[in-house]
Amino acid sequence: MKLPEMKSLKERVRAKPALDGTVSGSFGWLSWGLGLAELFTPHMLLDWLGVDEEAAPIVRGFGLREIAAGVGIVQNPMGPQFLWARVLGDVLDLATLGYALKKSKKPERVGLALGIVGAITLMDIAMSLRLSQISAEKRARRAA
Repeated sequence: MKLPEMKSLKERVRAKPALDGTVSGSFGWLSWGLGLAELFTPHMLLDWLGVDEEAAPIVRGFGLREIAAGVGIVQNPMGPQFLWARVLGDVLDLATLGYALKKSKKPERVGLALGIVGAITLMDIAMSLRLSQISAEKRARRAA
């Protein structure tokens, strides 16, 4: 029985950006899913949150924003710009949910949504920073 070959540290580090592209691409597909839900089922989301359904056009707009970010991420999974756009969108989502918390008939659900969006925001920030670092390293290598 032959033992698996051990890869050097240098080989493992080179492979990591490929993984980063796969992970960030997943963020793009997540954007598509969230965007489609916001675009086509805003009344269900608002009802679940206990928020007035007059906010449906805002939710649809957020859905379009998510889809646009998702398209950009899927097309260029190693580019940080569309992930940073997601971070900005997350901040807008958090602010909107914070406002909804005061108006909601179901504040515990809005609180849950705030927690989920907060966790997603942290992941978006971490991935955006990682891709920005990779992008800066590539630019530095080209300049050298």
